[in-house]
Amino acid sequence: MKNKAQRKALIQTVAVLTLLILGAAAFLVWASKATDSELAQSVRGMVGIKNPNAEPPPPPPAPVVVEIPPEPVVVEPVVVEPEPIQLPEISYREIYQQRHLWPKTLNLNLSKRVYIRYNGNVYGYTQFSSGMELKVDGLSAKGEVFGTIDGNYLNFTIEETNFEEWFRTTYADRYVLLPIEIEPVSSGATARHKVGTPEGDADFWREMRIWCDRNYDSISLKIEDDTLVFRWLPQEEVPIDYAMEAREIARTFLMKRSALGSNENYAACEIRHPVSGELLGTSSIFIPRL
Repeated sequence: MKNKAQRKALIQTVAVLTLLILGAAAFLVWASKATDSELAQSVRGMVGIKNPNAEPPPPPPAPVVVEIPPEPVVVEPVVVEPEPIQLPEISYREIYQQRHLWPKTLNLNLSKRVYIRYNGNVYGYTQFSSGMELKVDGLSAKGEVFGTIDGNYLNFTIEETNFEEWFRTTYADRYVLLPIEIEPVSSGATARHKVGTPEGDADFWREMRIWCDRNYDSISLKIEDDTLVFRWLPQEEVPIDYAMEAREIARTFLMKRSALGSNENYAACEIRHPVSGELLGTSSIFIPRL
């Protein structure tokens, strides 16, 4: 009987404790949800239950990310060497064939006194100084330069002027001048006798007549004391520069006689009408190297 009483008392105790625990739990649930009760608010404060009306705490601040810019990479510039410009090469013969490449003036390379000689007479002298300016009138395929100094028409070789230096400087950005290789200027005469001998004079006149006939269809050339007289009238009525023709006759006269041993270096020529004798043109030439 005693054990049954104890068991009953134990059950009753457990039941009471269970009811108390459930009641306490229900009370705490109520206290955590009640928003209008001071008791509930006081209980929440005592047991540390969160107020249901409390605003949520602000989120933690976002971490500040400080971006450190990378150090600039120094790239050394690549220096590209330009390819050298290959300028076209040009020869003296090509220059001669392109009149726009001719110089207007050149300077002489020589310094000397030259006596003026014609037909066995000396007519004074001309003094040439290095650097003297020559107004260029033309070039020849054989490397001759024709021009004037103080109104006097002269004939020089390329080597007697600064032609090479002038061309290399003037056209340095356009052409590479090839070495100038020119055959010695020759009259074309083939005789071996010298002027002043019967054989030499005959050879000269034969060469001169052939040249006049070939170029002018006339052989009427006469040597006078101070000039040459050429009687000629072209068969066709075309514009003729008689002064230029007279100069070419005088030049050919000197070159052919020089090839036969003459020391003449000056000649003047008149071209006259073959019938009336009217003066059509006149000119002269001085070739200092002869």
